[in-house]
Amino acid sequence: MSLPRIIVTAAAILLALTGAASADGPHGIDPAYMDTTVSPCADFFRFANGKWFDQTAIPPSYATIGTGREMFDRNTEVLHHVLENATTGAEVANDPMIQRVGRSTGAASIPSARTARGSSRSPTSLARIDAIKTRADLQRQISRLHGMGIAAGFRFGDEVDPHQSTMVIGQIYQGGFVLPEKDYYTKTDSASVATRQFYERHIGRLIGLAGISEAEARTQAAAVMRVETALAKGSMTRVEQRDPKAIYHKLTVAELSALAPSWNWNGVFHHGGRAGARRARPRRSTCRNPSS
Repeated sequence: MSLPRIIVTAAAILLALTGAASADGPHGIDPAYMDTTVSPCADFFRFANGKWFDQTAIPPSYATIGTGREMFDRNTEVLHHVLENATTGAEVANDPMIQRVGRSTGAASIPSARTARGSSRSPTSLARIDAIKTRADLQRQISRLHGMGIAAGFRFGDEVDPHQSTMVIGQIYQGGFVLPEKDYYTKTDSASVATRQFYERHIGRLIGLAGISEAEARTQAAAVMRVETALAKGSMTRVEQRDPKAIYHKLTVAELSALAPSWNWNGVFHHGGRAGARRARPRRSTCRNPSS
């Protein structure tokens, strides 16, 4: 059992023992959120959520808000409280699991250790990027980022084969750009142009936080926009991707390599953390969008 699972399991046990799960406030459907002045046949959303909608504001830290987010935040705070209690009471707890959770949580929250880990990781990642000189260097770093769950250039992961549910196969998707879809990069109306300009300035500010000069940050931000725009132009629209036949192109690894020979796909599979899956299913891969 992995440590995160141990922590969650122990937290659930402690919740049951301490009664911390019974948070204050209404449970289930709260009639105070409903607007019964509206007929459910005319506007059911307003009938069910009207008063909640009128009195709820989106927090500055979120793009959206809803009961799901509220429950997630509340549950996170309950777990936080449980882990803190486990930390302070680990030595006197009778349950070995609680002791283990408390000690692990305490060790992970030591500021000096966390600071040391953070300060040693970021410069290393930036140094690796700075060291890119060749296409092979770029491919290795993109594969490394994929292994960390970062969709650099394109997205790669494993998923059940839609046409053969007994198989889990590697799947490659278009990606590498941040704005919601390709139209944001290609439309020429004033709103779209303004969005791209604001986004480019934002990229520059982020690059500047890494200690880059303002002039160089602007140059690099422009380069980022050129790369993202090129990726977006070669991508499918959301409407085009709604056709399941248009996004399913099952290939062997050899066929994928022949389709895109300039890319080291074996490196992608290895550094992306799928080496074991590839050995178990050595000849299956899926390219969801060959054009990207």
